[in-house]
Order: sequence, then C-alpha cells, then structure tokens
Amino acid sequence: MGDKKAVNLGEKIEIVTGFNSDNERVYFSMIQDIISEHIFLITLPMSEGESAFLHLGEEIRVCYFRPHGQYWFQAKVIDRYKQDNIYSFKIQKISEVTRLQRRNYFRLQKTIPVKVDIFSLNDKETINTLYGYTLDIGGGGLAIVLDSSISRNTKVKCTFTLDSSSNIGTIQTKGKVIRSNPSQNMEDKFEVGICFEDISDQQRDEIIKFIFEEQRRLRKKGLI
Repeated sequence: MGDKKAVNLGEKIEIVTGFNSDNERVYFSMIQDIISEHIFLITLPMSEGESAFLHLGEEIRVCYFRPHGQYWFQAKVIDRYKQDNIYSFKIQKISEVTRLQRRNYFRLQKTIPVKVDIFSLNDKETINTLYGYTLDIGGGGLAIVLDSSISRNTKVKCTFTLDSSSNIGTIQTKGKVIRSNPSQNMEDKFEVGICFEDISDQQRDEIIKFIFEEQRRLRKKGLI
C-alpha cells in the first residue's frame, strides 16, 4: 500500500509563502508531476486572480488534506519553467511530512464582518468599539481590516458570525493584538492580527469545521 501521507499526481495543494511573518500568504496550486520522492513540479500558485511568482531558493510550505487531517512539509524552489506563457515550478521537499497540530490550523481567506471591543488596561471595561472585516480566520485567531490601528498586546473581544445560512451561531471570544500595520493595499486602513486567548473548545471546533466546509465547497466548484 502507498503512503497515505504522500502527495498524489494531480492533487490540489496550498502553498504558503512568507510563513510565520507579517507577509504570510496562502495560494492554491496543483501537483503537475512527481519527479522523485522529494522532487515535484507544481503549477503557478494563484489566489483570487493573483499569482505568486516564486523565486529560486525561496522556501515555501506545502499543505494538503486527508480525511483524517491536514499535512504539510517545507520545500525549496529549485527551478522554474515557462511554456506557452504558463509558469510551473520545480520544488524539493526539505522536511518530513508533519500533521498540523490542533492549535496551528490553516487560516482561511474569508471576508466576515467583525466587531472589536477594546478593553482598558485593567481589562475590566470597554473603552472603544471598532467595526471591520476579516482577511482570514483560523482556529487560533484572525486578521482583520479596521479604520484605526490598535496597539500591540491590547486585549480585545471579537464578535462575528461565521455563516448566517448555517447552524453555526455567533462567535464571541477574547483575544490579544499581536500586530497592527498600515495596509499596503488599502488607503487609510490597518491590518490587525489577533490571537484568541479565551476561546472554548466548542467555539474553536466550530471555526475549524467552518474552514473545512468552506474549502470543500470551493474545491467542488473548482475554485481551489
């Protein structure tokens, strides 16, 4: 029997660039060819019409799904090709395949309205309320767009509804601001990263379930 954790020819994968940084981005690609156990050819990674032009020597993270979980490995771009104005990239696996741990689930790029209550220094009262929308969401936190910046380490409460058409209700959980930077794509906007700090297992499971259902829906439509 083959390795159930190995990627397959023609399999759709997720390519993460700039991982563990403020510039982390997720793109979608496909295994175009399996040259050896550690060498693969992938299609040009895309996300919402935007392509990721990978550089030689760049390290990326390759993520893919199995019925029993999500897996990833680290890879390096070792070559690139262009045929009929279409790019493909040769990558080399440089780490073991790892199952994604519970608190490090992949973040879904999704626009969801969110209310952010900002707490005072003693965390006992709300001193301001901002409204914005998410850039992405995961089991450990979310990235949002706001009209104002929020200082790092500020304690907040986030309120949002994952999907009004489903049985998933409104999520309300406390968190901490881990970054807040001016948006590079939107004038007079700020991109704020928030890490969940007071979220129940049930709420986290609801978020993760929502992410997997969204990805399944997009795959069926051929969008990823």
